[in-house]
Amino acid sequence: MAQILGFPRLCLESLILKDSSVFVGTVEFRNCVRFTHGGTLKGDLIMNDEVCIDEFCNVVNNGNPNQLKYPKGYMCGFEMSYVNSNTVSLQAGACRDYNDSYNICTTNPLTIDITVSGAGGLDFGTENFIDWYAVHVIADSTGINAPVGLLSLSASPSLPVGYDVFRRVGWVRNSLGNFIPFKQSGKDKDRKYCYDNFVLFNIVLAGGTASQWTTVSLSNRVPPTSCYVYLQANFNSSDPGDDWAFRTTGSAYGSPVGNIPSPLERAYAPQNVQLGFTTGPFIFNEARKQMEMCTGVNQQIDYASDLSFPGFGFGVDLFVIGFDDVI
Repeated sequence: MAQILGFPRLCLESLILKDSSVFVGTVEFRNCVRFTHGGTLKGDLIMNDEVCIDEFCNVVNNGNPNQLKYPKGYMCGFEMSYVNSNTVSLQAGACRDYNDSYNICTTNPLTIDITVSGAGGLDFGTENFIDWYAVHVIADSTGINAPVGLLSLSASPSLPVGYDVFRRVGWVRNSLGNFIPFKQSGKDKDRKYCYDNFVLFNIVLAGGTASQWTTVSLSNRVPPTSCYVYLQANFNSSDPGDDWAFRTTGSAYGSPVGNIPSPLERAYAPQNVQLGFTTGPFIFNEARKQMEMCTGVNQQIDYASDLSFPGFGFGVDLFVIGFDDVI
């Protein structure tokens, strides 16, 4: 087909370029741009919502990746999956690199194995048996080397020879030399993680009986860039009047300990506070609650409880069941 000449700037709902069509100019898309069979856009591309990634990647990879600049911070795809105790995988995707200087794009899934050294594995050194590993997609700005995955103890990895740009796409927890199974959801910058193992393996507090606000670290199950968590609390008590509370570390919210939270308190407590109490005439009560809340800057929360008989198997157990991450 003949070349399609555009105005200096167009604002469109969508545009389909077929065969060998070429659009010249600056285009802002409110919805979706789709390239088929080698259609090319020459000029600046501004994307406000979604791009048809598969076909868009094909065009970018056939030309200059920086000619069609993704928006700053752009991310679509690269969803991460647990494969086995040493390996995670990334789906195909497209994103802007960490320094907003280069488009990273691949239509192929990527596999990352911590037992491999360098590209497709660990950036350097030996495996830490208990630690967080940042998962990156890395690329070569010259286009010679195809994008691959990389694991690093740092959010800023040591890049292997032949690679000079990167973007973090997730975290994985290594525990006793084995990745903890997880499920990740989300295609853009906001990702949600849910642990896919027995909840007892993710305990961060066992039998807590503190009667004043006491800090609990969640850092062995919540990565250093996350501040929003999903928790399960089990409260074992012998008295239906016993109560417990959680808050974000550093919150100014006062302690309700010593009083059963009123229905008003339970309904309208701030998002960074979770309240609960036991009910029933039984000798041994267990109140169980799943909750979500913010953490402090160091992945910490505070808890307090009011137990009639602390100890004797009574107290607060807390488990991390997931977290949010922004990549």
